[in-house]
Amino acid sequence: MFEAWDKKKLQNTKVIAIYRDPYERFCSTVRHFIYSERASVTDLEMGKIIEEQFIDINCFVESFVNSKDTRNQFVAHPLFLPQKIWVSSLGGTKIDVALFSIDELDKLEQILNLESDSGIQDRRIKKTNVTLNGDERWDRALLTKRSESLIKKYYSQDFKMIEEINAEGN
Repeated sequence: MFEAWDKKKLQNTKVIAIYRDPYERFCSTVRHFIYSERASVTDLEMGKIIEEQFIDINCFVESFVNSKDTRNQFVAHPLFLPQKIWVSSLGGTKIDVALFSIDELDKLEQILNLESDSGIQDRRIKKTNVTLNGDERWDRALLTKRSESLIKKYYSQDFKMIEEINAEGN
């Protein structure tokens, strides 16, 4: 996906990256594999493996972070990559990074008049791979402190970038 972008063109373009909460992003990715109507056949196969092998999000997190076999099975998928890798891949691009929740993005679309009825589809905020439906066993609210700690370890680059963004805003 990132390689397809014309980096030369991006150097003269203002890019705004919306940074997702890594905990919610991780859980959303798992729900995407299991439930998303947009999931590929490969993603749905990965979802079946998750549902068959793990009883809930905490069991999956534990295995994902601590088991090389589990991690190798899933980590190559771009949805599990740290967001920092994506932002860094933009190279010398002028980039602003913002932190928003999904609800805040919906409100931002309304404020900026980027609704689908505006007829300007390319101006809509792309909320890619946000899967909110599905069984509550995979919800962010169920993450234990241990699971949060493990996700924070895995996405340490993302949490560091979030801290830097918040420090700049103060």
